[in-house]
Amino acid sequence: MHKIMIDRSVDLFSCSIGAISMILAAIAIAVVIYNKKDLHLIVTADEKTAEGFVFPYRYGATLWGVLGLVSFLSPFFPDTNNAVVFYATNLLWLFLTVYCVLFTLYLIGEVIQHMLLSAMVEEK
Repeated sequence: MHKIMIDRSVDLFSCSIGAISMILAAIAIAVVIYNKKDLHLIVTADEKTAEGFVFPYRYGATLWGVLGLVSFLSPFFPDTNNAVVFYATNLLWLFLTVYCVLFTLYLIGEVIQHMLLSAMVEEK
């Protein structure tokens, strides 16, 4: 069982690094779709607006970073024959992985929403 966890951890670590890169690209796209005037208004409106603009991307990158770190360090966990510990760890790992994937899908929707909002602002 420990061998399966080690093999899976390498894959999840690679996915985590890729997802963090995608989130950085998503925030870059969100910044680019606003022109300088609109982005300046968002940032200078108040601190809550600027933080709200950046928070989902920062949170998503942190989630994938935690999953990547756990995946990277999992081969160093001691080998155990305790089935309860093994299944609890796997359930926690599965939950975190599914949560990260779903939050990344939310971020894709967020970028699309920013794109539509930017198009509406440019029309006015």
